[in-house]
Amino acid sequence: MTQKGERTTGLSRIAVVGTTGASKTMLARRIADRLGLPHVELDAIYWEPDWTHAPDDVFRQRVAEALDGET
Repeated sequence: MTQKGERTTGLSRIAVVGTTGASKTMLARRIADRLGLPHVELDAIYWEPDWTHAPDDVFRQRVAEALDGET
């Protein structure tokens, strides 16, 4: 949040955090749609086939790529 008179950097990021089953994905998608921002779901880039997790370095690279950009 900016204070009155402050300029923003032009970056737009919103993190939606909560417990399992709290409808985080639904809320995040709605926010992204309404604001015209991309939606990044970490579960989608973390899990491999058969519910095996991506190695840490692979996951970090995927997150970096997903978050590259201004929004």
